[in-house]
Amino acid sequence: MMQRSEKVQPPSREALALGYEPEVIRRRAMVILLVYFIVMAVVLHIFLWALMTHYISRDRAVDYPASVVEDDAGPPPPWLQPSVQHDAYPYEDAQRLHAEDDQMFAHLGWLVNANTHELKIPEAIVSRVAREAQARAAGPATLPTASPRGVNTYEPGPPPPGNTHQNGGSPQGPTPNLLPDPGGRIRRDPNGGRRP
Repeated sequence: MMQRSEKVQPPSREALALGYEPEVIRRRAMVILLVYFIVMAVVLHIFLWALMTHYISRDRAVDYPASVVEDDAGPPPPWLQPSVQHDAYPYEDAQRLHAEDDQMFAHLGWLVNANTHELKIPEAIVSRVAREAQARAAGPATLPTASPRGVNTYEPGPPPPGNTHQNGGSPQGPTPNLLPDPGGRIRRDPNGGRRP
């Protein structure tokens, strides 16, 4: 058997005093390890950057449409703002809505303040609507009647005497216990809508 000739160093005084061999951290080895670590990190980052740049620049199969018809309508509303489907901020939507409302009311003849969006109805429109309401209130009452075929109709004036709910007239006419009075008033039927 061959014997290896190893040069055995005697223990140092410090090791003899402590009773064990202390660990010595060599600074040179730590610096070399740190330099290797930094170099490897830089090389790895450069490699990953080049790889990602290569893959981003290539067109994928999903980037080519399968048909000329566009079927990507995006998600249903409400959308996040801004987004591809709705590229506007909420305050822009509010401004557009106010502008559309102002335009609609101006088209109706109302007075619109463009700064405050305050609306004012002109006196001519107010008086015209009031006159029309008074004319409707002053006109004769129109009660529902039934045509000869039994279809509900509205004929001007009071219904004919033989065409009331009590005598088999319109089912949607006056309620069973209320009969029209020839004078235009409604009186309570004492029989509750039944024949005597």
